[in-house]
Amino acid sequence: MLRSAGYVLGLAGRRFRSRSGGVLQASVGIAIGTAVVFGVLVGTQVAQDRSVSQAIDRLPAASRSTRAVWFGAITARPSSARPTIPS
Repeated sequence: MLRSAGYVLGLAGRRFRSRSGGVLQASVGIAIGTAVVFGVLVGTQVAQDRSVSQAIDRLPAASRSTRAVWFGAITARPSSARPTIPS
């Protein structure tokens, strides 16, 4: 089984090397295109983050603060539900 898999991989490697010109160019082109798209996406995200940061800095300090209000009840657990730590 291992020997036949090695033969198939070797055959595929020889075929790739004999036709590598077009395949290599296509692979490099795809890699470059992917890098360009990734760079554009990262640049866009950085610009958006910077824009949001500058917009927040332009707000007065009083407008930047938030207030959280909760209208719920705090209930205590029964002592039987509390975990016990052995001594």
